[in-house]
Amino acid sequence: MDDDVTKQDLTTTANSDVAAPHGLCRVWLLLDRSASMAPTAEPMRRAINRFLARQSDLGGTSRLSIVGFDIDGIHLFADGLDLSCATSLRRAWFEPSGTTRLLSAIDAALDLIDETARARADASERPEDHLLLVVTDGADNAFDRPGADDRARRIEQLGAGGITVVSMAATAAARETLSVAGIPPGNIAHYLADDAGVESAWWWLDEATTRWRCRTRKARRRLAEHFLAEPS
Repeated sequence: MDDDVTKQDLTTTANSDVAAPHGLCRVWLLLDRSASMAPTAEPMRRAINRFLARQSDLGGTSRLSIVGFDIDGIHLFADGLDLSCATSLRRAWFEPSGTTRLLSAIDAALDLIDETARARADASERPEDHLLLVVTDGADNAFDRPGADDRARRIEQLGAGGITVVSMAATAAARETLSVAGIPPGNIAHYLADDAGVESAWWWLDEATTRWRCRTRKARRRLAEHFLAEPS
């Protein structure tokens, strides 16, 4: 374990009044490393680390994978870490610069999650539910992969199979782009690109992630398209 990853005693937790996580699940962070993320890089790092610390307090059997993406594609920085341990984000994992292909990165991350799920099935291991959180402003500044209808159908099918896709979006246009690209509107966290906006967005993401982790597998399916606001 290197200096950027720390552990803490979880005998008592800050979220002791929250129901315990249910079953096996894995949280994936997909980090947008494009230059457009630079203005909010520091508040985003702080908010992500607070999110990870709060999620670690829940305990349970959840795991964490961290993936970055840039013009060269996606990069798997951490795979299958125990989420019951407080994990800090390495600065090198989130140094925004250059351009990115957002939608291609989402497709590639879904491929990776699908491969992970298939590997567990092939090994006769218990299945995990997966939550993909796309940390982005929603600007696809080097779009090169069409197929919104195919992506939308794939995300819907994956949701029925235990894979939920959630994204951030800093503008109304970005939110529309992500929605057209196949991410359910109820799974897009619209935020203002400033310190307060980033903090507020991550507060909602933390609340929703806690709710998702504490649901049964069947109940998580119902949240696949309503992650940020549970349907009545």
